[in-house]
Amino acid sequence: MPRRPRIHYPGAIYHVIARGNNQKNIFVDAADYLKYLFICKDYLSSLNYYVLAYALMGNHLHILIEVCEQPLSQFMKIVQQRYTQYFNKKYKTSGHVFQGRYKAFLVNTEQYLRQVISYIHYNPFRAGLEALLGLYPWTGHYEILKKKNFILAEERMLSYFDHKREKAYNEYLHLMQNGSDDEEDINKFYLNSTKKTAQRQVYESDNMWKRISFEELIDAIANSLQVEKKLLLSSSKRKGVVKARKVSIFFARHHLNLPGNEMSEMFGLSQETIAKSYQDVLRTNDPEMGRIVELIKRKFKSSNLTPG
Repeated sequence: MPRRPRIHYPGAIYHVIARGNNQKNIFVDAADYLKYLFICKDYLSSLNYYVLAYALMGNHLHILIEVCEQPLSQFMKIVQQRYTQYFNKKYKTSGHVFQGRYKAFLVNTEQYLRQVISYIHYNPFRAGLEALLGLYPWTGHYEILKKKNFILAEERMLSYFDHKREKAYNEYLHLMQNGSDDEEDINKFYLNSTKKTAQRQVYESDNMWKRISFEELIDAIANSLQVEKKLLLSSSKRKGVVKARKVSIFFARHHLNLPGNEMSEMFGLSQETIAKSYQDVLRTNDPEMGRIVELIKRKFKSSNLTPG
């Protein structure tokens, strides 16, 4: 089957799960659900994020979000803090509304992406919150069926089904109408997520990287892979340099949280090339690339650059 054309090149896509502290409700009434959605909407466009699916569920929530430039942590920190302030003021409480740090799982294939979209949008039905799929108002599926676009990036989401809008819409409805049988697969994925580097649970705050500068990163990669530093920061096509540069871009983006526009200037490459290089490493099945990534990680873990 020929590979269909893509209408965009994505950044990283995460399935975010946040739960109420001590299993308490995050949302008590309709105004609370709306407030959370309004807070999200305030920052989605300015940070260039796209919500591909969501379900707000009383004591927890699911959001499938595509991050193109700014790190996911920047968005989640703002949203969770603002909502916590709202909730505590409204209900005259104090302290944590959410249970610790949210969890974010990397979604790294289009096939799995569709499974996650279905899994999230089926949550209210599976939990008995709606008699018919699509009646529960706090989901992306409701936005689609009722044509009430609010935070869901519908066109962006549909582009993962097909590049033709009508066909993509029909494929999405077919997926939802034929029932969700992927819950077991989703749970297995999360339970086994540490087995693969590209499918591990992603925690946004990693203290190991907080003391490492971009210069130290580039120096370490250049020394470890025996590549000239100036070549890493260029568009050179020399053998060995391309992979080393992609790894440099991956670590700068994934661990140092450098935005694409800054890296574009540092490497002298377009932002599109930066995004593609990052994705090439993130989704690689190349054993050599995987070994290089692990080599650099071990380099920093064993160095004096990281905390003891």
